[in-house]
Amino acid sequence: MDSDDYWADEPDVVRLAAADPKHSKDPALALSELNALVSQGSRGAMLNLGFAHEQGIGTKKDPAQAEQLYRRAADTRICAGLL
Repeated sequence: MDSDDYWADEPDVVRLAAADPKHSKDPALALSELNALVSQGSRGAMLNLGFAHEQGIGTKKDPAQAEQLYRRAADTRICAGLL
């Protein structure tokens, strides 16, 4: 999959970019946005939300939840989500 294919499958690239909890002034709001995007099938949101749970950004650390999100992203054909 080339990078054009990756972005073509994202439901809302603008929202995804704005919902990065690592750079957000309101990580809780970013996580809410990521959850909404995950429900729409956003691979990028799955990865970002997994990272937030792994690192405890805007939420408590939850390695099991992070792994679940990474695996879900991997199941959608994106290699970056593989453990």
